Amino acid sequence: MKGRTRSGWKSFGWFCLGILPMLGYLVLGFAVSAVLSILWMVPAILQGNMGLIEDLGQFTMVTGMVYAVLGLIGFGLWYYFGCRRRELLPPKGVLAPKNMALLFLCAIGAQYVVGYVVAGIEVVLPEAVESYEELVETAGLGELTFLMVVYVVILGPIAEELIFRGLTFYYMKKATSRFWLANLLQAALFGIMHMNLVQGIYAFLLGMVLGWVYQRFQSLYASIFLHICINGLGSVMDLLFGDSSSWVMMILWNVLGIAATVIGLRFLFRRQEKVLR
Repeated sequence: MKGRTRSGWKSFGWFCLGILPMLGYLVLGFAVSAVLSILWMVPAILQGNMGLIEDLGQFTMVTGMVYAVLGLIGFGLWYYFGCRRRELLPPKGVLAPKNMALLFLCAIGAQYVVGYVVAGIEVVLPEAVESYEELVETAGLGELTFLMVVYVVILGPIAEELIFRGLTFYYMKKATSRFWLANLLQAALFGIMHMNLVQGIYAFLLGMVLGWVYQRFQSLYASIFLHICINGLGSVMDLLFGDSSSWVMMILWNVLGIAATVIGLRFLFRRQEKVLR
């Protein structure tokens, strides 16, 4: 009985450690936002240039970049010294051209499925989707700029993979011996971190996929590459198809999306030795 109780407390301790990276990342984000808000507004007020304050999109991108860089440094060191420094070298075959091509198809399939998930949310909760779209526009995520690409497509995915598929997943697997439960927990925290209902739902679903990819490859390089592809495609697809009413483009997108989803699922559910070959 004592041994079972001790084991339960140990699992609870690992679970708490699994939550800490997300909480730390959120606290870091609030701190960076607060400091940069002061540095951003004070010169504008002193100079009487209120246009700087109104440019929320650029401020969001700059804040996000600083936030991601600090997260990469801090959580990267945590991951290196506290978890799996050996995984900084990718296993043989992870970044093989064939695997990268198939992961890219997985990203297309993920974007395709996410599009229908958001459409479903819009039917049930139209106010939530409208609020999310306003947030995206205000944050400057609807425009393909250099800052947006650096933050959303490159720095953000790397930092988030270190935190959730690296640190959080590592501790959740310590807390439970069940892969599906550890994957569910890290994906749920990934969704919560976005602090928005629409983003939270599809971040949870993508977190499940990214956790599965990490588990199959046993390497963050695979999930980072997939995450970068998903965010990159999301930015491009919004620009190409966001206001498009062309039925030809919609047919092509549906054919490509269905094919990519089927190929991606078949790829991910093959035996691991074949994936890494």
